[in-house]
Amino acid sequence: MYTSSIYGLTAGTSGVTSNNSQDTERIAAKDELGKDAFLKILLTQLRCQNPLEPVKDQDFIAQMAQFSSLEQMQYMNKNLEDNLAAMKSMGELMAQGTNLGYAVGLIGREIEYAVETETRTGTVTAIHMHAGTPKLLVGENEISMEMITKIRPVTVEGDE
Repeated sequence: MYTSSIYGLTAGTSGVTSNNSQDTERIAAKDELGKDAFLKILLTQLRCQNPLEPVKDQDFIAQMAQFSSLEQMQYMNKNLEDNLAAMKSMGELMAQGTNLGYAVGLIGREIEYAVETETRTGTVTAIHMHAGTPKLLVGENEISMEMITKIRPVTVEGDE
């Protein structure tokens, strides 16, 4: 674990702590080490460093590289979250389109469907959409796709 202590503030991979109760409350409320906190710690370190033992260039460059990495990871995380939300939305739309395409293919076909303990038969005459889900119109009944138990092939006169 990386830690850095400056006049009562300790920063590390697990967060920021302070000997001052006001600082502790303020930092605990945020509950994360963001780029603003990182810059404040870095500036405090530079301001309060011992003039006889200044921060080495390599240490300063390493801290700036960590800051840059943190910023890039936050940016990438936000982009990934946005892409995941878009993909989820697109997947839902595709599923609706697939169900609708399947339902359209049933128009004019005779199906068997279950209503409670009874099995009924009828021809699909139309489709209605309810909350993004296709409902089949069979006679006077509006049924969901899950109720279908059997689909009979279309018979053309003269094929029998």
